[in-house]
Amino acid sequence: MATVRDVSEREQALDQLNMVIEGGEIGYWDRDLTAETMEISPRSLGMLGLPGNKTNMSLDEWFSYMHPDDLADGLEVAKSARYQGKPWKLEHRMKHVDGHWVWILGQAKVVAWDPETGEPTRICGTHVDITEHKRLTLEREQFFRFFENSSDLMLVVDIEGRLVRVNDGAENILGYSKDELMAIDMLSLVHPDDRARTQLDVEKVEAEGGSFHFENRYLHKDGSYVWLSWRSIFEKENRLILGMARDITRCKAVDEELRKQEAMYRSLAESSEDIIMRYDRQHRHIYVNKAVSRYLDLRPEDYIGKTKRDMGFDEELLSNWEKVIEDVFTTGEAGFHIFEAESISGPVTMIAQVFPEFDANGKVEYAFSVSRDITKLREYEKEQLKIQKLSSLGVLAGGIAHDFNNILTVLLGNLSYARDLQSDGKDCTSTLASAESALHRARHLTNQLLTFAKGGEPVRANVSVEEIIREIVNFDLSGSNVKVQYNLSDGLWMADVDEGLVSQVFSNLVTNARQAMPQGGLITLSADNCELDEENTFNVAPGKYLKFSISDEGEGINQEHLRSIFDPYFTTKKSGNGLGLATVYSIIEKHQGAIFVESRPGEGTEFTFFLPAAVSKLPGRVQSEGNEDVLCCNSGRILFMDDEEMIRDLACEILGSKGYEVEVASEGKEAIALFSEALKGEQAFDCVLMDLTIPGGMGGMDTFRALKEIVPDVRAIVTSSYADDPVMANYREHGFSGCLIKPFSLTTLVEKVNELVGKKAV
Repeated sequence: MATVRDVSEREQALDQLNMVIEGGEIGYWDRDLTAETMEISPRSLGMLGLPGNKTNMSLDEWFSYMHPDDLADGLEVAKSARYQGKPWKLEHRMKHVDGHWVWILGQAKVVAWDPETGEPTRICGTHVDITEHKRLTLEREQFFRFFENSSDLMLVVDIEGRLVRVNDGAENILGYSKDELMAIDMLSLVHPDDRARTQLDVEKVEAEGGSFHFENRYLHKDGSYVWLSWRSIFEKENRLILGMARDITRCKAVDEELRKQEAMYRSLAESSEDIIMRYDRQHRHIYVNKAVSRYLDLRPEDYIGKTKRDMGFDEELLSNWEKVIEDVFTTGEAGFHIFEAESISGPVTMIAQVFPEFDANGKVEYAFSVSRDITKLREYEKEQLKIQKLSSLGVLAGGIAHDFNNILTVLLGNLSYARDLQSDGKDCTSTLASAESALHRARHLTNQLLTFAKGGEPVRANVSVEEIIREIVNFDLSGSNVKVQYNLSDGLWMADVDEGLVSQVFSNLVTNARQAMPQGGLITLSADNCELDEENTFNVAPGKYLKFSISDEGEGINQEHLRSIFDPYFTTKKSGNGLGLATVYSIIEKHQGAIFVESRPGEGTEFTFFLPAAVSKLPGRVQSEGNEDVLCCNSGRILFMDDEEMIRDLACEILGSKGYEVEVASEGKEAIALFSEALKGEQAFDCVLMDLTIPGGMGGMDTFRALKEIVPDVRAIVTSSYADDPVMANYREHGFSGCLIKPFSLTTLVEKVNELVGKKAV
């Protein structure tokens, strides 16, 4: 048996229903109350951003998407309506997956009941997204709420473009009264260049509905044009356009000015020969001008969106760049960086200045750099430095020539006069003494020159500076009308210094102070212990120091001269060679100390300087014992090596006259041969004196090494006119038993030899 039923009309009705649902953008759902589940259409799910394949969902999960404030009301409406079999309608909010709320118009009805209990078992309903409708409704309500009191232009226009209503703000913005505006076609007030676009915008509002934003210019009653920013709503029910406009004329003027400035700055940046770059907080380039192509085979666009590290720049350059840029972002202060780089035309020196760009909240948002090629400037500076050095050398050479010519005049004059006196049988002792004094002046001048010449280190020892101060100062001020006041701290530390050089420092400074007070006065000399940390402002290494100050009440130093007082041969005195303060500066600098000067004309001058304190508290110098006559006769064999024949002859005469047997050599190989020959004949030398520098031959250091291979405990004295040579400063470290700095006197020569050979009275 079979039953046949015609369902054509039902299928047709279902098709029509689906078309209505699709055309009306309606979602639907079917809830099974017995299973506590829901079947939801893809369109309903799409309203919340949920995937369309998740059509089955538990009631608890579905309710979790509803706004808490709407859930209770929705359940109450559904409860009261479903038992009556009546449909219900509810506007409520549901949460979209991206976090915002969607307004939903839900309609539902119970479609099935349990035949035994009469309880509802199935509910079906629809969903419509009314978010835009809600927004437009709210905007419309706000529009009319503020219509009369708003300072903005607000109006209502019908579909034919006739003005229906206008507020007082229109009169303030456009200058026309309400009655005048009601009689004018609003489109006719639009700037001719904006009219067609405005018409299209209005038509778009009518066609698409919703709200719309656009800008245009309207004619003011005074003949000028006003820029208006419009927000319009199309009210479909009444076919009216609600428009609200704000006067943005000033904003447009500011925007135009900013645009012009930006164009100007961009033009300046693009035409600049400096490389200009802009960075975000990740150090990525967001702007690079075309000047970069002058130095690298890269285009500005090659940089955009990349860091210098992304582009593979040199690691050393990268680390410096990244630190400077990050410091700008961190501190908000500008920085700079000088670096060497390879360009397409060869090596260049660049200086880059990096500046912060702040946002409205004062936070550094961007950084930009301006890099300038200073290669030619550096070359120019080097040339200028050469010129300055040559100029200084000229002043120095001229000063030396002047002083030595004066000394030589005294020396030659006295020697010539002594020869005449001798030929006449007269006593020439005083004349020779004057010549010797001139030689001592020449030696002192040479020592001063060597002090600030480069090279050489002080021969340091632990020295009680207090003893030096009192001895030197009292001697230099003896017989003068200048008094001294000592302010020396108790327990003054020992100093790690060269005693002779430091004595010269105090002597020169005290002499300057005395000369600054020709009518007499007071010199105040202070000394204190001090310990300086790494943050000291004196530009010296951290550690323990002795701080000295020497002040006078003299005429002072003019500010224009103050910066030059430590330059060699700079002097404002009628007497003096201008080497005193240059020598002081060089000595203190070689001791890793520092010196400063303060002076006011008519009030006096104060020198303050620092010298390093000794680690040990024990004195480093040993006082000689006894006062025996070093010029007594002795005996022993001496080997004397020097390239200068006159010096060799003089040594033979001096040492021979004191009982020594002397043999001489002009260079190292000859000295080694004589030394070896003497050993064979069992006539070994008791002492060897050798010049450190032999032009064109074996010098003292190499000769000494060779002699030590022959006799390991050979006793030797090194001689040199180069007092700044490291071997002379540290002769014991190099194995020598003593040193003699040329020029040396008869007494000094004999004393040094006696110390090694031993005094043997004849």
